[in-house]
Amino acid sequence: MPTDSTKRQSRQATQAKIFTKQVFTWLRQIKNDHELPPSAALCALQLTEHLNRRHGGAAWASCEHVANAIGMSKATVVTLLHLFERRGHLKVEWGKPGRGHSNQYWMILKGQSAERERERERERESRFALTSH
Repeated sequence: MPTDSTKRQSRQATQAKIFTKQVFTWLRQIKNDHELPPSAALCALQLTEHLNRRHGGAAWASCEHVANAIGMSKATVVTLLHLFERRGHLKVEWGKPGRGHSNQYWMILKGQSAERERERERERESRFALTSH
């Protein structure tokens, strides 16, 4: 009989796999949006390093930090973030100017693949709920 700890670890591993798959789906979504410049994929990839599954997938990275990490100007990163937002790829809560007020970002999955992934996640969760009782 699995212990509570084993069940929790299994659930966390499943959630991590689902989140990782969502991140790759989002990156493919960005890559396949030909209205975005090629540099958008690099910016998106950098943002994924900051996504935090345990906080609803949110990322808190300053535009300056993202720009420095990928060798772009802060202005270019800001432009790309606005494009992501406008094209429906990213939800952004813009922080106040100054230290300690970072922007907050959430990836948005669009289309059939996103809905299919959410459906699979619900199925996995319901199967897990059935087997853990």
